[in-house]
Amino acid sequence: MRAGFVLDGDSMLTDNIVLKQNGLYESWFTAEQPNYWPITWTSYWLEHKLWELNPTGYHITNILIHAASSVIALVTAAGYRFAARFGRQATNIT
Repeated sequence: MRAGFVLDGDSMLTDNIVLKQNGLYESWFTAEQPNYWPITWTSYWLEHKLWELNPTGYHITNILIHAASSVIALVTAAGYRFAARFGRQATNIT
């Protein structure tokens, strides 16, 4: 958690026009950005409002997003397993 930004973290945060005034609007409604990633830019904008340029906050957010994605994947997989199990039993009843 004490590590700084790695790889392209510095350029994505310190030189990002989305973090400047009116940048969030530009990321959704104009072609000012070289890549159209509005959800990513919105996440950076929100994190910048919360943490400014403190890497620890970004690391915590990253861990929470990955944990939530893992839970969603597990729940989805369990749902498919549940449907497959009871779907087969329902067909055997008739």
